[in-house]
Amino acid sequence: MKESTIYIYYRCTANNVRIFIRNMGEQIPVEDIDKIWSKLYKADKSRSRDKGGAGLV
Repeated sequence: MKESTIYIYYRCTANNVRIFIRNMGEQIPVEDIDKIWSKLYKADKSRSRDKGGAGLV
């Protein structure tokens, strides 16, 4: 598995908080961008738990 870094930072204003996420690793394919908020979605269908990986829950 290739290592990468994900930066998460935020900016507060009087009315809201804006969250920024910067992925320094492999890019998400354009056709999968709209699915990133779906629970446990895997863009790479060949990956399995025994090969590693993580998802947002």
